[in-house]
Amino acid sequence: MTTTFLIANQKGGVGKTTTAVTLAHLMALDGYRVLIVDLDPQGHVALSLGTQHQTGVTDALYRLLIGGAPLKDVIVNVRPNLDAIFGDKSTRDANDALIGRIYREQVLINVLRGVSYDVMVIDSPPSASVLNVAAMVVADYLIVPTLMDPLSIDGVNQVLSYAAIVSTQYKIPLAGIIPTLFDRTTKETSVQLEALRKNFPNHMWPPVPFDTIARTAPDPGLTLVEFAPRSPCMIGYKKETEKGVIRIGGYYAVYRQVKKLIKRKK
Repeated sequence: MTTTFLIANQKGGVGKTTTAVTLAHLMALDGYRVLIVDLDPQGHVALSLGTQHQTGVTDALYRLLIGGAPLKDVIVNVRPNLDAIFGDKSTRDANDALIGRIYREQVLINVLRGVSYDVMVIDSPPSASVLNVAAMVVADYLIVPTLMDPLSIDGVNQVLSYAAIVSTQYKIPLAGIIPTLFDRTTKETSVQLEALRKNFPNHMWPPVPFDTIARTAPDPGLTLVEFAPRSPCMIGYKKETEKGVIRIGGYYAVYRQVKKLIKRKK
């Protein structure tokens, strides 16, 4: 049985693709068979994995959804245990072509039905699109990365409102909200984080600390796991407590939350 995670926020630039790729790679390294699906026309998943020029990448999602290509023809292996279906600028054309179709919200679940993976990770576009709705229909869990600024928090509220509408027919529970590029030293961060904790007390996941390394990793086509496995965004930051120094946040801590959900679904 496949467990499917949708990574979404209606605001762009919040670390959505970095989160999707990092978590997918961690799952694959842990022995899970993983498929990552990029629904964003920017095509940053391919860029992040260094496979944007690889055979089979171009127009993959368009060929699957509109051209009728078999699933096996658009899946590209990118790492051990990790396959991908890539989006690019043609993905926007695919979304537009689906607008007039009946049962368009089921387009992804139809083409992905029966895939033999343990986990799917879907990176969604920062927009209220047909493909976003289709992704919510497929997904078992929603994960929302966000910066600690008003526009990004508004993006969180928008995607959750959108999910609530979809959930009247297709249930997609919120798994977690991840504060990304987290700078605990700023007042705005503290204010926004407290507001989120008040509104979503049971869904706040470990923060991912601000880290310039996280912004440079896609340049060489490496994931954060490969490029900087001991960087702050991966291992979190230190905090002194009465019991000694502990580490807070980071993608390894986020992945532990994800792994609990995978085991629960099984």
